[in-house]
Amino acid sequence: MTTRNIDNDAPIGLRHELVDLVFTIYEQHFPQHIREIYQVIAQTVGIQPSGNPSSGYRYAASREISQADGPRVYDLICRFWVEVSTIPSSQLPTLTDQYRTGINRILAGHGIAWNLDQDGVIRRILPTAVRLQLNAAFQELSDPRFATALSSFTQAMDAYDDRPQRGRDACKNIFDSL
Repeated sequence: MTTRNIDNDAPIGLRHELVDLVFTIYEQHFPQHIREIYQVIAQTVGIQPSGNPSSGYRYAASREISQADGPRVYDLICRFWVEVSTIPSSQLPTLTDQYRTGINRILAGHGIAWNLDQDGVIRRILPTAVRLQLNAAFQELSDPRFATALSSFTQAMDAYDDRPQRGRDACKNIFDSL
């Protein structure tokens, strides 16, 4: 089993597997939208898309995503959640599950300590003991007397989980919640 780590980069293999997953889903269900998929990839990572790439859209998408900063690749995962989740409702549960399962398999395969949840948000995976402690803390802070502390605690977790991580905000907010 691969040890999962917290890293602000996206390994090159992960990038190519992401392109493969997205193109496979669209080639199976919506082949007429392949050009748009390439454009979304290029534009989300901040690159001007080619009008008609000579080697094809899949190859061009892999080339573009290879040049992107790591955090942009994770933004792309969430961006495609929006694309997949706006598909007509008759196919929605199957495609969103297929996409989420594929993304989580790719992340786990590369040892990334994140998963895509059912709402399309990338969340940090925590060891069971830590997750239980966090759940207990949130439960205790749910008392209305601790509303301000809960808000600071939640903001600290969001900053800690952000890609790239906002360590200063995480520390400030967790200190405020204490």
